[in-house]
Amino acid sequence: MPKLLILDTETTGLKIKDELIELAMSLIEVDRDGNYLEELASYEGRREPSVPITRGALAAHGIQLIDLLGKQLDFPRVQGLIDAADICIAHNAPFDARMLRPLFPKVDQKPWRCTFNQWPWQIGSRRRLQDAAALLGIRTHQLHSALGDVRTLRDCLFAAANLYSRILLSAGDYKLGEGRTFFARDSGKALTPEVQKACEQLKQMISRLMVDSHLGDEEINILNGWLVEHPEVGAIWPITEINEKLNQILSDGIVSEIERDGLEAMLNAVSHQSFQTVVEAARNKALNFDEPETLTFEGSVFCLTGNFVRGGKESCELEIVKRGGKISNAVSKKLDYLIVGGLGSPQYKHGNFGTKVEKAIELRAANEKVQVIHEITWSHFLLN
Repeated sequence: MPKLLILDTETTGLKIKDELIELAMSLIEVDRDGNYLEELASYEGRREPSVPITRGALAAHGIQLIDLLGKQLDFPRVQGLIDAADICIAHNAPFDARMLRPLFPKVDQKPWRCTFNQWPWQIGSRRRLQDAAALLGIRTHQLHSALGDVRTLRDCLFAAANLYSRILLSAGDYKLGEGRTFFARDSGKALTPEVQKACEQLKQMISRLMVDSHLGDEEINILNGWLVEHPEVGAIWPITEINEKLNQILSDGIVSEIERDGLEAMLNAVSHQSFQTVVEAARNKALNFDEPETLTFEGSVFCLTGNFVRGGKESCELEIVKRGGKISNAVSKKLDYLIVGGLGSPQYKHGNFGTKVEKAIELRAANEKVQVIHEITWSHFLLN
């Protein structure tokens, strides 16, 4: 039977140099449908870091350096739990895996699920663990303690009314790169026949809603209602983009014309292609996209190429500018990031990537700083 390792970390801070100071784990056996069978083992431990605890981290978890003096994790026990797990689950998988990796490199060899990105969130949710608990009517354990968060996440996963563990079992892996973390482009693995059927139903519904090229408030609510009723597709890109757009639009209860235009542009882009075609474009390996652990907006120079699921180039460029980035219309040595639209091109299969992409690849091969980023990865950093 599948064994799920639910885990959480508390750390000295959020940056690359920061370290893990508290770890909690719960190894749970489930049946093939995700039903809880039993807890096989658990662990809670602390370690003394080699770097200071930042003020922000201290305010969040309240762990002081004096609480950690001389403490170390039980390495054989933790490694044994990792080895025994079929799937690791965390609320912020990229962050927790990054903090575990220096101590336990084998975490990269495990399939992961990330509830922050793969949970069937309701529109308007802030995606916090306590938000999931509140929606399910579950009491939260001590927040911002590793053990408390593991217990809260466990209770949410196995809530009888929803059984979200089943959804996560069928979702695509949340990939962890070697020394890097990124949002998986290989989401095609999540397209089971059931999910593919739901995706095509959604595509047909979008086509009907967009028949007059205009989306009214009632139609937006219909789309939102369908997505809430079909959480099995919520983790599939580009449906994640549609969900996020609806989340932004409905958060204040008012649909502005700018928001409506943005949603219409996104739905038009998706409705003219099958979801399988869009996913295959995202999975294209020939471009060898960079998948960085961090992406810096402030002061960086971006260039966009191709067609974007998220919307037109102007709206995508605006997202970059709002975060302090700069836009260039050409690829040069001054460029930091070339962002490639997720709708792809049939020519990519034949190695014809366009002049911007080809120039960026040449510069990258010459050890220049430019990185070629896929829209999925870029969108992940917009959301996080």
